[in-house]
Amino acid sequence: HKLLHTLYHFQEFTVAKYKRGVEEFMRSVGECDAWDPYDEVKITFEQFQGAYQTHGWHYGQEEQLFDAISSNQEFITAEDMKWLGVEIRRSLRKEKARQMAFQEQRLKERRSIIDPQKSLEELKQSLK
Repeated sequence: HKLLHTLYHFQEFTVAKYKRGVEEFMRSVGECDAWDPYDEVKITFEQFQGAYQTHGWHYGQEEQLFDAISSNQEFITAEDMKWLGVEIRRSLRKEKARQMAFQEQRLKERRSIIDPQKSLEELKQSLK
């Protein structure tokens, strides 16, 4: 259960840190130059561990995480990180839904301020 817990935090941490996606992750963690094709970068365990410790990762288990992500347990490739793009899109959808729910709530609150009679009627209906 501890590894699942750590995987969840790792996913959240990685999505928050590398919001621009797989290319940003590969370039940053893989320490490659802007002109290097990011999809050819191979991230070693040492690079992976160093990047996460530098960015404040404090859950540990870097070795298990690396092995879980890496398809060959030698290095991480852009292909191994495809999940990051999916999770970023999911995170953006959740954030957008949160914002829309908040706006809807504010709109309802404004409507109740504008029409106190309607608010009173709604209250009476809910008390029945």
